[in-house]
Amino acid sequence: MTTPETRPAKADGAARPWPKALLAASLSVNILVAGIVLGAVLHEWREPRFPPPPPDRDISRSTGFTPFIDAMPRDARRQMEAALREHGGMEPDREALAQELHDLLAALRGQPFDPAALDIVLLTQHQRLSSRVEAGREVLVDQVTAMTPAERAAFADALETRFQRALDRERFRPDDDHSH
Repeated sequence: MTTPETRPAKADGAARPWPKALLAASLSVNILVAGIVLGAVLHEWREPRFPPPPPDRDISRSTGFTPFIDAMPRDARRQMEAALREHGGMEPDREALAQELHDLLAALRGQPFDPAALDIVLLTQHQRLSSRVEAGREVLVDQVTAMTPAERAAFADALETRFQRALDRERFRPDDDHSH
């Protein structure tokens, strides 16, 4: 039977340093993982440093006006979100969404296919969304109308900052169609 070959120590009799470094690195990674897990567990037990986003955030998302609301000064943002709530029904109607999805799937799977049924479902969705967008538009116009010229300029600057990446993409997009 042969014995596994062992590597001899360095010529001066000292052990190689890499096993100790590997052990230290492994121990560090294990401590890091344990710290992350422990931090996540303890985070659930303590009072959050920052409160969760308000439910109004859903209102601005559901209307598509998030960039506009975010660009508003804090007081105007609160007023706009309150006005959107007052318009009522700004939260998505989950039952209506579920029914529309059911109707859409039924229209798509129907045999024979009925384009009018599909059109009715899409028109219903369009009307529901249009009323929400219209309410958001009215509230936005009211808020901007109430601003001073300096506040409107600051609002425009904030909007430009939020949309800068999209503006830059559009500015440098090659014009493929010169026939306009």
